[in-house]
Amino acid sequence: MPFRSQCVCPSPHSVAMPIERGNRIPWLCARDNCRVEAPRPNPFSRPHGVADPPVYAPRQDVDERIAMLTGQLANLQFTQGLRLLGTRGSGKTTVLLRLRNLIRARGWLAPYFARRPGMPITAQLADAVSQAIRERGGRDPLRSAARRQTHWKASGKVPFTPIELGFESNAPEAGGDTFALVKDAIREHLVNATPVVLLIDEADFLTAAEVEDTILDIAHDAALDDLPFAVVSGGTTQEYLAAMDGVLTSSGALTEAVELKRLTDSEAFQVVTGTAALGGQDWSHSAILPEFISVARGVPRHLQVMGFRAYEAVPRIGLDDGLRDAICSCRQQRDHLIAKVARSPAEQTAILAIERILRDGRVHRWHLHRAVDASLRSTSGESIDFDDCIIRLQQAGLVEAHTDWTLEWV
Repeated sequence: MPFRSQCVCPSPHSVAMPIERGNRIPWLCARDNCRVEAPRPNPFSRPHGVADPPVYAPRQDVDERIAMLTGQLANLQFTQGLRLLGTRGSGKTTVLLRLRNLIRARGWLAPYFARRPGMPITAQLADAVSQAIRERGGRDPLRSAARRQTHWKASGKVPFTPIELGFESNAPEAGGDTFALVKDAIREHLVNATPVVLLIDEADFLTAAEVEDTILDIAHDAALDDLPFAVVSGGTTQEYLAAMDGVLTSSGALTEAVELKRLTDSEAFQVVTGTAALGGQDWSHSAILPEFISVARGVPRHLQVMGFRAYEAVPRIGLDDGLRDAICSCRQQRDHLIAKVARSPAEQTAILAIERILRDGRVHRWHLHRAVDASLRSTSGESIDFDDCIIRLQQAGLVEAHTDWTLEWV
């Protein structure tokens, strides 16, 4: 529930503010004659529904391509799609949602959904398109058709979204081919010179059949008539890249895979200090901040989690100790993950060796395998399933795999 200060002055501090979680740090109203305290939310938190973080770091590797994509769409051209690749917490969702905001600001259509296993792709796609049309203020043909086609139900229930109609596109409850309604709705916008950008998060869960039957179908039709359509997706695996590459290549568009890089120290410094400043804390002068940034290793998710903890601790124990507390918490979490991944003492020894080697920079997978085997032979004489161990480290977010077969410690 939103919190509203009891202050009645016209200060902006007295407006309703959502409180997500964590300690409530009091601050005073801007008016000199007002001493009402109100909580200030932690700026490092990401409340549900917030598309962008408080401070967005410039990411040259992505921003240039987004500018190119929007420029081609502005010229009403079918453009190349983007396939974002990165580990958990690397900022894929933030980039997709930020792009959605940019597309909306131009008055274009930006259907967005995060793929969920077990839920039919047609239902998710229909719901995303329906919501995007309503947000743009247009008449939603999907909802209108849904209401007409389900009116015969004895219960009289009128669904509000295509997902409520039934998961199979040809099910009687859906009243016919839901996907055909989706295609018609998208094409109507394209023909009327309204660019459409389909944004797909968690694209690792897309199957080859789903890609071919839905996304490829829409993209192919748009490419034939050179209509302003693009697909931008985000995922973590090489299989996802290959599947989406097939979509874009078959539809005649150029393809480009963008591997999200970590933030540089200067970018991370800008994000951390800028976000803290929004909450009234000045971290720029701290001697501990360089170590804080080094431990986060340029991973946006780490900066967010560590920053949240530090922001909560600073009013109690001071700036430097608050940053140290966040650093200690991050290292404890890392040790917990290592212990959780390791299935034997030999694997724990191997993981520590992997961490020691990869902290110096990227290492080719084959060279790392040889170095870990040599380390195990010199200590316990045991062996491990290296590939399986690396997969589990990736799933835990400890190791990042790059397209050139190199590995990096996160």
